Amino acid sequence: MWRRNIIIGVLILLFVGILTAHGAISGVFGFSRGSLVATGDLWGLGADADVTVVGTAQVTALCQSPGGHVAPGRSPISYTAQAWADLVVDENGHASFTLSVADPSLGDVPVSPNPKEAGCPSDSWSVVGVEVRWVAAQVIVNKFTGSGGLNETAVWNFSCSDDGATLTCQ
Repeated sequence: MWRRNIIIGVLILLFVGILTAHGAISGVFGFSRGSLVATGDLWGLGADADVTVVGTAQVTALCQSPGGHVAPGRSPISYTAQAWADLVVDENGHASFTLSVADPSLGDVPVSPNPKEAGCPSDSWSVVGVEVRWVAAQVIVNKFTGSGGLNETAVWNFSCSDDGATLTCQ
């Protein structure tokens, strides 16, 4: 009887070890604003993995009248960009990362609509800036086999609330 219990116990430990060694990718993430800054801790990775963060923002132009009055444009523009990095995975299959998706009002090609695209009241108004509100984020993690082939992909989607000072993504 006790031999059977020992054998069952060993088989259970072996099974749990196999599940842990080949477990799913999991992670914990945080976001902050300016550029969309994503931080994360990941588990269940192999030796070779990468991460991509995709951010979607609503960009509203600030229109200025010939008399100097500033009002938001009526045609927000959807903006999507991404950042990518190889992960440095430790011997336990854990990696941490911080990635920044460029703010659409900055960067190499800032979003700068003309008055008509922005929804300004008339062509005599000018665009004097933009307000950026992040509305969504996505984290994509790819785990590769030793031979370089794709083994597993994990995707997390977040809906974001951005009041211009605080960003919350859930």
